Amino acid sequence: GGEYKAENIRYSANGTSFSINGTEFETRLLGKHNIVNICAAVAVASELGIPLDRLVQPVRRLENAPHRLQLLGGGNRLIIDDAYNSNPEGAASALEVLRDFDGLRILVTPGMVELGEKQAELNRQLGAKAASCCDWAILVGSVNSAAIKEGLLTSGFDESRLIISETLNDAVKAADGIDADGRTRIILLENDLPDNY
Repeated sequence: GGEYKAENIRYSANGTSFSINGTEFETRLLGKHNIVNICAAVAVASELGIPLDRLVQPVRRLENAPHRLQLLGGGNRLIIDDAYNSNPEGAASALEVLRDFDGLRILVTPGMVELGEKQAELNRQLGAKAASCCDWAILVGSVNSAAIKEGLLTSGFDESRLIISETLNDAVKAADGIDADGRTRIILLENDLPDNY
């Protein structure tokens, strides 16, 4: 069997594009874990004798689960809806997707909940990771905002690009109000937004 590796991975309003052994693929799915899974499926199909170019359409048709790195919108405003996720690994993965987009990268999050005694520390770590992945951070509610803010600022994030909003609605309005200077706004909605905030 051959070597199957996704190369030249890039994100856009259409999702993710990449090549495997010279064949270009596009999918609505975001995140390295999804691309790794697609690679594995392509490898199996190819080893079973299906040519790579016959796999392009099936990969393009893959649907995302709602609120799990789901790409919404278009034009000058894209939303990466990861509101279902509430664990540190998922949040880190979503931040890496945001980081790799071209545009004005805006994180909107209430932080992670239901993590017991580790909650404050894990939200500080979320802030620290976010510092290198977003241009603006909008924190929702008061539960985790102090911990996330501490993580952001101790990692060198510019406090003038930090907004704290009471509700998700206010946060999205704030995101839309930021001067994008002609760039596409990429808004990551991270963690448990619909139920708790």
